[in-house]
Amino acid sequence: MSTIPGPIFPPEIERRIFEFAASTDFARIPLLQLVARRVNIWLKPLLYRVLCVSKHGTPSQLPSLITSEAPFLAKSVHYRYLDTTTDLWLSPSQVEALLAACTGVTTLVLRNDELSPTYLPLLADMPHLRSLSASLSTLFGVALHRIDLGHEIFANITHLEFQDEKQHGSTRYGVNLVNALSRLPALTHLAVLKPMQISMNELLLRMERLEVLVVLWPPNDTGRVFQIDFLDSGNLDPAVGGARLAVGWYSDDESLKTVEGRSHERSQKLEVENWKRAARGEEEDYWMRAEKFVGAKRRGEIPARRYWMDNWVYDVFEPET
Repeated sequence: MSTIPGPIFPPEIERRIFEFAASTDFARIPLLQLVARRVNIWLKPLLYRVLCVSKHGTPSQLPSLITSEAPFLAKSVHYRYLDTTTDLWLSPSQVEALLAACTGVTTLVLRNDELSPTYLPLLADMPHLRSLSASLSTLFGVALHRIDLGHEIFANITHLEFQDEKQHGSTRYGVNLVNALSRLPALTHLAVLKPMQISMNELLLRMERLEVLVVLWPPNDTGRVFQIDFLDSGNLDPAVGGARLAVGWYSDDESLKTVEGRSHERSQKLEVENWKRAARGEEEDYWMRAEKFVGAKRRGEIPARRYWMDNWVYDVFEPET
């Protein structure tokens, strides 16, 4: 006769207790899964809801899940961060199989130098995809101004982050890109790396539906922060939407105040950690920070011509005279 007591609470209450415990301490989930088979079934989807494939945290059992539990991944994974440039134990075919399996993804970050147009059909099979971050020129295999922004993968995208560096070309290329972006049907949030060949005024003027435009600045490139046009300058016209512009770093972590904290390796790790915490609802991501910043400008709490989100930047890095 078994001496192990049965559940004290009804299953639905017991489940809520374990899910609450998991949500308050994500690192505890693997331990909680060992309590009972039913608890493992309840918590396993939470463990994979946010899936990061990088040297900073890939689940060791992922390769077996790709081949044996594709339906589980399709139902459970909502947030995906994929950086296979530093995670070479996943083969290209496994990466594609993983993308093919995660059809329920709503947020996708691709940090992969091996992106190619073969990924496009896989992304097109993600009907709930709303937020995309990638080098689009690498993904499409063409120059930035030749990207087909009418492709079906953009149909429902509300948040788009260009991971494309500035490309050399005529101003006409930038105008064409702005025109194409303005036709995206659902886009309300746009982020670019230190501006490409895009006129911020033109972008804000043409995209009236755009709520937030974020310029992401590399943390290890702060030496020129106060020499650019965005710092409390008059080059952007608030009348055409300059109040919607925010400039800053991927994270507002305190460690960025130090030179060591802004090293390339540290900033990469910080990006991954910040993304995971934000995806789990543990802290704000740069989109949320930008929304608050823009809201404060609209309410007159911050000058409309101020663009840097992080207040401490003004204290640590004094502008050159």
